[in-house]
Amino acid sequence: MLNKYFLSFKTKAAIKSTKAVRETNGFSNSLSIGILFTYSDKHNFALVNEMVDKLEQEGKSTNSITYIMKMGENDNYQFPFFNIKDVDSWGRWKKSEVNNFIDIPFDYLLNLDLNINNVTQNILARSMAKCRVGRYEEGKSDYFELMIDHRENDYKQFINQVYHYIKNLRNGE
Repeated sequence: MLNKYFLSFKTKAAIKSTKAVRETNGFSNSLSIGILFTYSDKHNFALVNEMVDKLEQEGKSTNSITYIMKMGENDNYQFPFFNIKDVDSWGRWKKSEVNNFIDIPFDYLLNLDLNINNVTQNILARSMAKCRVGRYEEGKSDYFELMIDHRENDYKQFINQVYHYIKNLRNGE
């Protein structure tokens, strides 16, 4: 598939040529938070919904988008979603929701995947977010300003760690 090849090529180019201003504001000063995750099952989806609710109760504006590897699921998706078919043969996003999400200068962009994949890597690389947060993976530091070393496969614990760390970020206080 040419689209996967060109998407990978465009991801590498985006890492080198990003125009995003990367800085980490304290959580109390942040206004907008983006959430990017890959749909795996209903249980994990419910955990993401809980995280969104918690952030909104803190007064944060949230915007979420979901990568769905296999379309045709009968679940009710609360967030905009996309899959690999939304990438044209030149590695460009055809879906406006993805391009709009990339262009938002979030204070934080949370990648809630336990394993980063090529598709979400592209969004992270091209994102205008100020601070990108995700799970630590060897060789993936170009995609994040804050990486959380979570070695277990407990998704709930990972989401709780993400929340804990961003909530405790201070802006020189």
